[in-house]
Amino acid sequence: MKNLTRFILTLISFAIISCGTKQPKPDYISPGKDYSEVVEANTQRKEEYSGLYNTVTAGATLLRTEVIRATIDHRAGIYQWDENTYRLEMQKAIDQSLIETQMFVSFYTPERKHDDLNKPTTVWKIFLDVGGKRFEGTAKKIKLITSEVKSMYPIHNQFSTPYMVTFPISTKQVDDVPVKFTVTGPVGSLSLDF
Repeated sequence: MKNLTRFILTLISFAIISCGTKQPKPDYISPGKDYSEVVEANTQRKEEYSGLYNTVTAGATLLRTEVIRATIDHRAGIYQWDENTYRLEMQKAIDQSLIETQMFVSFYTPERKHDDLNKPTTVWKIFLDVGGKRFEGTAKKIKLITSEVKSMYPIHNQFSTPYMVTFPISTKQVDDVPVKFTVTGPVGSLSLDF
């Protein structure tokens, strides 16, 4: 009985000590700038008006290599990925960046029927101008809850629709050069410089 009591007390002591111990940050997460600083440095926002009426508002984050790496690190921390998951997700993102550039877009227009960047019949055209060349983008609606999107892209809000737009140009080609993002259509037009 004494041994059982001693064993139970040892287990309780171990549980108390382990609960109070802070887990160290995994060593596979790269050091550097704070995530929000990296995202903010690659984010722009603009509103266009026709007289007193808002026609279109867009906030966009260009996923340059620095942003991609920071995003994977950020997601690894949020979802507490193990090292294998982290490496797989990082490799998938790097592979994708070799063939295309992505941009997160938080899009708002007062007319809900015009909020359709992802549809084949959309009234909008989306372009990325890089080094004198123009690339047309393809938008896909992000189907996550608002709080999850905001944790990744703080520029997003509950009134806008989140999209991921892809352009057929390698991310490395947009890393260190100025680029212009344009959304244009009969409803309105805006451009963002990165």
